[in-house]
Amino acid sequence: MPRRQKQNRQGAPGSPPESERKLDFRARESAGLLTTDDLCAYLQVSKRTVQYWTPLKRIPHLKIGHSIRFRLADVERALMRYAVEEIH
Repeated sequence: MPRRQKQNRQGAPGSPPESERKLDFRARESAGLLTTDDLCAYLQVSKRTVQYWTPLKRIPHLKIGHSIRFRLADVERALMRYAVEEIH
């Protein structure tokens, strides 16, 4: 049985350019929920870092079907536990 090839999303006929596919994370946040990629862009960390923090419950998340989503306000509140104060 021949292997099924993965479809290449980029350059697929009729698909919008990448700049149009990526919504600004602020626009998504105002809609309510962020994807893992959106959160990575906002926090300036790798996708692997977010994937590592999620099951450790360092950042709150919602599981919707097979998808993971984040509320920015909840994530920011949770990360404040790790804030370090400067001593002058």
